[in-house]
Amino acid sequence: MSRYASADGRPRIYVGAGPIADMANPTLDEISGLTDLSGFLTKDGMSRAETGNRAPASGAAEQYNLDVAGSVTLNLAMTFFRDDDTDTAWETIQRGDFLYVVFCAQGGSGQDGAVAEGDPVEVYYGQVLDKSMADTAENTTARFTTNLSTAAAPEMDAIVAGSSS
Repeated sequence: MSRYASADGRPRIYVGAGPIADMANPTLDEISGLTDLSGFLTKDGMSRAETGNRAPASGAAEQYNLDVAGSVTLNLAMTFFRDDDTDTAWETIQRGDFLYVVFCAQGGSGQDGAVAEGDPVEVYYGQVLDKSMADTAENTTARFTTNLSTAAAPEMDAIVAGSSS
């Protein structure tokens, strides 16, 4: 069995307004139109927690409360470093903006780990709900967390397509 580490310098994250025409197959041109925030993402900075919801399925005459699978709630949150020289992540993400997020957990196969044609990625689209500074603390760098709504179903198994030209 082959395993990979999720935060060992490989993950790549691209964020921006897009557009991305087909979230299941974003093109290299579309991804290059986004801002590469890989150097600002903290090692524990990508959270894409899903919660399955239940729909009641029991009638009043049944003793046990049975249920069936319902919808799924996605909570997408990202934590980035602030930078007093080039604060790209802070400037790219603004409350209320609709953004695409392309995340490559294993890193890309392109030069310096950039995504390349055929690479697996996750693609999300949503509205920036908030942008919260982390609490101050000793021996800690400045960082902020942002949460995105789910404006479109995510593509968790997307594959990067070649350039559209």
